Amino acid sequence: MNDAETGRDGICTWTNEQAAREIYLQAFEYAIEDGGAWNVMSSYNRLGCIWAGGDRNLLTNILRGEFGMRGFIVTDYSNANDYMDVMQGLAAGGDTWDCNNAKKWAAMLKEHKDDPDLATVMREASKRILYTVSNSNAMNGLGTDVQVIEHRTWWQNAFIAMDVIFGVLTAFCAFMLIRTVFLRKKAVK
Repeated sequence: MNDAETGRDGICTWTNEQAAREIYLQAFEYAIEDGGAWNVMSSYNRLGCIWAGGDRNLLTNILRGEFGMRGFIVTDYSNANDYMDVMQGLAAGGDTWDCNNAKKWAAMLKEHKDDPDLATVMREASKRILYTVSNSNAMNGLGTDVQVIEHRTWWQNAFIAMDVIFGVLTAFCAFMLIRTVFLRKKAVK
């Protein structure tokens, strides 16, 4: 229900349930029920006053309950947004944060580390993430009798060779530069 790309950070989208179901959510319903989609990304915006990634009615009741989504929900990019609260998102049914700042939510999670409700929703989020990955193409063909063997391709070997060649050339150029500077200083004296 993000109705703008520019200035969408925290924008409030006002709608009623009928419009939400007939216009905005129908594409997700088709993707999940008919297409078998496993994952959804929540958005920056708010639905009324509630952040979409922290809206339990949207994430848990509609996406998981009505549409039957079994996978996990990831937030939109959340580095600079304090309103995309990790506690609210987890409680609403969100699973993972698109955030490359490892310290962003760590203090808040540690502050509530003894909270049984937080532990429960984190366990459920972990379960959904692991369930999704274990049932994805990443696991195709893997079983208990599979032995994983690392194999380097020709182009990886070419990159390694180029790294070595350029490293030697850089060292040689540095040596020649130092030698030239030293010889010039010696010639001036």
